[in-house]
Amino acid sequence: MDLHRRIRHDLLNRLRWDVLAPISSITILCAPYEENIYLPFFSHPAAEESLASPPLSRISAYSRDISMNEDLDMDSDEEDQYKGPANLTINNHDNPITMRQFVTEVHEYLNREDVMSVIKETKAMFYGTPRADGTGRDCIYGHPVTLPEDIEFWFWIGMMSEIDGVVTVALNLFLDGERMRTKEDFWALRVRKVKEYEVPGSGGFEPLVPWPASTPLQPGESGLPPPPPPPPQLGQPGRAFTGVGGFRERET
Repeated sequence: MDLHRRIRHDLLNRLRWDVLAPISSITILCAPYEENIYLPFFSHPAAEESLASPPLSRISAYSRDISMNEDLDMDSDEEDQYKGPANLTINNHDNPITMRQFVTEVHEYLNREDVMSVIKETKAMFYGTPRADGTGRDCIYGHPVTLPEDIEFWFWIGMMSEIDGVVTVALNLFLDGERMRTKEDFWALRVRKVKEYEVPGSGGFEPLVPWPASTPLQPGESGLPPPPPPPPQLGQPGRAFTGVGGFRERET
């Protein structure tokens, strides 16, 4: 199975996840999408779903912004090259990684001071200033801008590859106005990505519907599904290889 079909993009692209906000604020989009139904992620059954199908028990994750910072130093002498914080490693041995675990550990990792400080530095370098005619932003290398204090850092998953049985994923963050896109454009793109992974006959997943079908529930309220059964044991994960868009692999 193609790795991009194995990872649950149908769930990850539904998450409205500002990594600088409290983790409890993360919500998940449910069908029908036109109604913009967002429910608390951690009280939704999707939180207990496996991150991949077939499941994965180990992944390595890195910040794409930190990787970009490292790439800028590739022409320097090796001893002078910038080396960012180590990747996040999630290793459950024989137990599947769930969506809940992935979101929790990634949120904690990205909010580490040594990680987020570099991400903000890189974003400031490439964010640019808005053009007077509203057609985009201009970025001048070597002239970082001051990011607004209240700017939101929205999560989306990026490139991934599998080497020697370990899946490595890029953790991307989007700022409003980045890449000449508004926040509304960003959410519309995420919904289109969800639908791509639900196309009948393409190995996609079933549309996610609200649980329950009315108002959001909080943990402990009546109507929540029963606790999930113990996770199944994993066999040897299948092998799949994808390109990494020309970006060099970071060490785990």
